Amino acid sequence: GDYSTPFQFDVPVVGNFGGTVNNGWLLEFSRMRANIAIQQFKEVVVRNCSDGAHIPAASPLDHRSLNIPPSSVTQQNEIEAALYDFIFCKEGLFETKKLRLFRQNCNTFLDSCLKIIKETSDSEEVSEKNIQILCDQINEQLTLWMKKDHAVHSIFKGDIQTVVSTIYCYSSTRDINSSARGYLEINIIMSKFFINLKELVNSRIALILDLSTKLER
Repeated sequence: GDYSTPFQFDVPVVGNFGGTVNNGWLLEFSRMRANIAIQQFKEVVVRNCSDGAHIPAASPLDHRSLNIPPSSVTQQNEIEAALYDFIFCKEGLFETKKLRLFRQNCNTFLDSCLKIIKETSDSEEVSEKNIQILCDQINEQLTLWMKKDHAVHSIFKGDIQTVVSTIYCYSSTRDINSSARGYLEINIIMSKFFINLKELVNSRIALILDLSTKLER
């Protein structure tokens, strides 16, 4: 009762071993997405040992029946593997040419998200399904930039996944009055988010470019 959480556990769902448990919006989003992901792998058997929420694609299994051998990977190996994924910033990162290309790539990504939102708002049917498709398309755009420009992917990943997961779960679990209007308002909010994010990024990169230009002189 004294734990501080960023959300309320106000979404009742079926418990993994029966009964009902209360979920929060973020965990509920994770549960739905995990279920969809598991369903993609037809040859894999997934079991849920948690005493929390039921995941339809993962059959319940009491953890006491498991006998898992110790991992052959040491803690040091795990740490080294995690550190290996960090990006080493070589000297010359603040060259104006590289910064301008980075800004261009950021704008290209954000413009593609705004285009997705506009196409959804222009649709004849603005519905829960359309909002969820919109969220999936934005996530797909974000994933594409992991290969195009890893820095663009990294700088936006946290903020965008938080917003998209909130919108996705909200449209899935809430009964929105006058739904068409409610979903249109979601589109407006998302548009404002990406426009503000674009303005913020451009203003910050402009400051860095200004400093970088002075240093190069």
